[in-house]
Amino acid sequence: MVSGPLAAAVARRIAQALRGLEHGSIQLVVHDSQIVRIERVERVRLTVSTEASPHISEQPTESPEVDHAHSAQE
Repeated sequence: MVSGPLAAAVARRIAQALRGLEHGSIQLVVHDSQIVRIERVERVRLTVSTEASPHISEQPTESPEVDHAHSAQE
């Protein structure tokens, strides 16, 4: 179990990874009972209009997803 100043630092990094995340996941990687990596996977759904000028919309639809992975290490 993490305690003291290290626990506060880990909590700040997790909060930072969650900040602004609308769709996705946060994964903690643990080795020998220690958190060694925080992984953030953000999913952004893009749609292209069928009108004369294509545009990108952030509206949820049934279109393909694009994954952007960001890692933050301790």
